[in-house]
Amino acid sequence: MGDIALNKDFVKDVSNRLSRCEGHLRSVRNMISEGKSCEALFIQLAAIKSALSQVSLKVYENHIDQCLSAKKSSLAKENKELKFISRLMLQGKA
Repeated sequence: MGDIALNKDFVKDVSNRLSRCEGHLRSVRNMISEGKSCEALFIQLAAIKSALSQVSLKVYENHIDQCLSAKKSSLAKENKELKFISRLMLQGKA
């Protein structure tokens, strides 16, 4: 597997999402140190899980767009279907 040139918008979007994840993780660490409630911790943990799922989705979509599409441009319809299925899977609906 070789490296590819990543779209600047993709890099910016994923970097921003990862920064949010880092912020939530720092919050959880501080909340644990401060003895915050389990309910509050679960809210932050859910936010982390959601943010990481979105990062995974963006990386997967980029893989479809950049890696798979580069191999065969005639797969446009299949790529669209893969994206749809991916969204369902990552949302836990498939």
